Amino acid sequence: IEIIHQIGTDDMKKADDSVMFSVTISLPDKKLESGPSSCGVMVSETIPQGEGMIKTKINLIAQVVIKSPYRGKYAQIGLVTNNANKGEPIEFVVKAENLGDSLIQEAMASIEIKNQNGDTISTVFTDAKDISPGDGVLLKKAIDTTDYRAGRYTAKAKLGYGGGVATDEKGFIVGTYEVSILSYPKDIEISDKQPFTIDIESLWGKPLENVYTATTITNSSNTEVAEIRTAFTSLAPWEITSLSGEIDTTRFRPGEYSIKVNLYYGDKIATQEGKILFKKKAAPKISIAERTKMIVTNQKFITGVIAAIIA
Repeated sequence: IEIIHQIGTDDMKKADDSVMFSVTISLPDKKLESGPSSCGVMVSETIPQGEGMIKTKINLIAQVVIKSPYRGKYAQIGLVTNNANKGEPIEFVVKAENLGDSLIQEAMASIEIKNQNGDTISTVFTDAKDISPGDGVLLKKAIDTTDYRAGRYTAKAKLGYGGGVATDEKGFIVGTYEVSILSYPKDIEISDKQPFTIDIESLWGKPLENVYTATTITNSSNTEVAEIRTAFTSLAPWEITSLSGEIDTTRFRPGEYSIKVNLYYGDKIATQEGKILFKKKAAPKISIAERTKMIVTNQKFITGVIAAIIA
């Protein structure tokens, strides 16, 4: 690597100034292997000589990737998509690159859309374009989500290029005005105050304010033993987060209780009911070394007692 421009102190007028410089990379005489090759360019700070100082040195390294074309046709794709509320369009953009040395004609990607259960909902196709060697294009397709159920989906893009099939996969959300309860504690150890965490997910593509939960726990007589409220929080679009409260477990005896979690957002309430187990605090685990020490101590005590009785 030949340095064309070297940065000097005169080039730097301010601490936040940037200086452009160029490097020339000499490639080997023989042809590079097909595919990406990489090397690094390092910029190293020059430290003035001197004694009695603690010195630091900054090195910056940038990676340079050189793509040598494959023989024939060879494509690589990347899929980009977006979330949207139900009824709004979702656009798929497939970035297709020709890494071969031959023209790929009428390149078109298929996009298979699957729901959370893995069932194929539909298959759509992008527009078609030629891709010259070393070049890239954007292939696009938009879908109408009016007939889609709210939830999470997976889109898998495929592009056949003559020598094979390039694929990429991304997830997306069709949103609705809903916040769901993902999980809450199913068992708690009785030991003073314990954290009580509820995981929630927003399926709405806009921010939500003043979201909180109120949880009641009742015994077998349907008597309320505890209520746990979390602080108000805000949710970003599509956000998954945790709401945390605190529960005094000393009010409980070991056993199973009924639990009801109410999640409040806007003018709506999401509810989950179930069971929660309160269990005794587990006895501390004793290591092998501690057990051996206890056995030796007991043996010494017994030996002493026997000796005292004989005497």
